[in-house]
Amino acid sequence: MEIPIYLADSVLAERRETLVGAAYVLRTAVGEFTVPTNIIEKGLLANVLSILEECVRGTYKSQTSSKLDC
Repeated sequence: MEIPIYLADSVLAERRETLVGAAYVLRTAVGEFTVPTNIIEKGLLANVLSILEECVRGTYKSQTSSKLDC
C-alpha cells in the first residue's frame, strides 16, 4: 500500500495572535518556534530557518530569561 506524502502536507503553520502582534507557530521535534509575521512578510523566513536548523543541530535549549543566545 502506498500513501502519497506531499511537501505541503508537512508544512502546517498555525497563526496566533500574541501580545506583541501576530506570529506563526512552527512545531518541530525539539519544540515550538514562534515566528513573527513580519519575518514572513519581509521574505526573511529562509534566513530564520537556517538559524533554527543550526540551533537544533547544536542542541541548544530554550531559555526562559529575556536573553536568548540562539
